[in-house]
Amino acid sequence: MTTPATATRRRLVLLCATVAAAGYACGGGGGHGAASPQPTTTAPATTQAPATTQPAPSVPDISEVPRPANVRDESFQWFSHPSGGGTEELIGVKRQAGPGPHPAALLVPASGGLNTDYLPFAEELSARGFDVVVGCWFNTVDVPDPDHVNIPCNGAPAFKGVVDAAVPDLDALVEAAHHAVGATPLFLVGFSRGAGITALRASGGAPEPVVLVSGQYEGWNGLGSTVPGGEVDVIQRIAGWRAPALILHGTADGAVPDSQARHLEAALRAR
Repeated sequence: MTTPATATRRRLVLLCATVAAAGYACGGGGGHGAASPQPTTTAPATTQAPATTQPAPSVPDISEVPRPANVRDESFQWFSHPSGGGTEELIGVKRQAGPGPHPAALLVPASGGLNTDYLPFAEELSARGFDVVVGCWFNTVDVPDPDHVNIPCNGAPAFKGVVDAAVPDLDALVEAAHHAVGATPLFLVGFSRGAGITALRASGGAPEPVVLVSGQYEGWNGLGSTVPGGEVDVIQRIAGWRAPALILHGTADGAVPDSQARHLEAALRAR
């Protein structure tokens, strides 16, 4: 039986596959756009960084660790990767069988942190030919909730929100993903605050294509202030943006309004 949640996840998977294929088949070209009921025009061509296969960055070795106790899926390998300041980030990797390289997706979690909800999404991307990495860019602890189970990342960097100081934490996660899957094309899929930090990293010139799902880009949301000093307005930072982007946002989102996606789309098209 296909549930509404499953159907929605499959639509997102297909859209992720679309942006990955467009970004790499076209050498990193392609316009930026948000899903929208209104007709839009094609964005003018801009200079894009070539999305070619890149060698894995020179980073400290990742170390294989036991599968987290609350993860039942045995098809993922789990690794720890140094992040800086004595912290380390946990990643789970699901690789394709057979010779590679295969295009790879890195899932960047939302404010709730890494949890088992991301694993079925990773499974469906894997079924379409991608290596998939899931990981934590900030620390989370296990919450015994059968419907939303956090995967413990106790040693990861502290939660900072969508701020400049968190970009190195995401950089470390990207390095871990490159190191885990080898020299392969990689794209990032960010959710909510994970989309916000992914967009902030892209605004600094990071070349990897991005899929941004229900992202927080303007430094505010409907959940109240949780970051002292506030978070970055990414839309004011896009001068250095070079990555192909797919922007998705539900119009009924009660936490982050879809106007943030539309504002980001307009800003990118204006460039």
